[in-house]
Amino acid sequence: AIFAAERIRKLFEELSSNTKSAIFSTLSIGIAGFPSKDITSAKELISLADQAMYLAKKSGRNRIVTL
Repeated sequence: AIFAAERIRKLFEELSSNTKSAIFSTLSIGIAGFPSKDITSAKELISLADQAMYLAKKSGRNRIVTL
């Protein structure tokens, strides 16, 4: 999942830099792994991935964080 996310992030970065728009965009991705002894439901998995995404944004954006 990390390698796929990094490919997506890089492609997004290339597409964003090739446009002539005044708006600069970045992509922050959060990844949560399953199966895990700490995750017992789909809701918990989504919540953990959401936490990872917000951590990526707080850490400087345009990055991938795994939890």
